[in-house]
Amino acid sequence: MAYAIGKAAPVGLFVETFGTETVDPAKSQAAISEVFDLRPAAIIRDLDLPWERTDRADAWRSGRVAPQARANDTTT
Repeated sequence: MAYAIGKAAPVGLFVETFGTETVDPAKSQAAISEVFDLRPAAIIRDLDLPWERTDRADAWRSGRVAPQARANDTTT
């Protein structure tokens, strides 16, 4: 997949089957585009990716929230 800044949907989709295809790769590409929502936010939502951890880390680095102590942290 290829994305462009400012575009939610991918600007390109390439399917590589390494010569093992039984269906025309163009048909596979069309089917993937039709069945799956390939916008980044949709991928994060559909796969339930843990992006909130990244958000918390960014907030901690910027000083907006206090860091949480780890269960095995003996430095405090």
